[in-house]
Amino acid sequence: MMLLAGPAAAQRLVQSISDNWLFSKDLATFEASSEPQAPRWEKVSLPHTWNAADVLDDAPGYYRGVGWYRKTLFVPPAWQRRRLYLRFEAANQE
Repeated sequence: MMLLAGPAAAQRLVQSISDNWLFSKDLATFEASSEPQAPRWEKVSLPHTWNAADVLDDAPGYYRGVGWYRKTLFVPPAWQRRRLYLRFEAANQE
């Protein structure tokens, strides 16, 4: 996953944002504006598989419910009024 900045004719800055994400399973009452609270959020890096350990527990099957990812991005003041692109290289879904 990366963040692209700058006009098409200018030199582009490509910056990875794959590290330092927060992940939580099944926050039924989650609000986008709520602050991250431990221990509900797990620190992860992308790519990330939320059900990789499901084969190791006693519950049958894999978790297929809701999952939330959260990340705070810093945008320098010098980038104000510039066109910014957030490019997701891949996202897994059914």
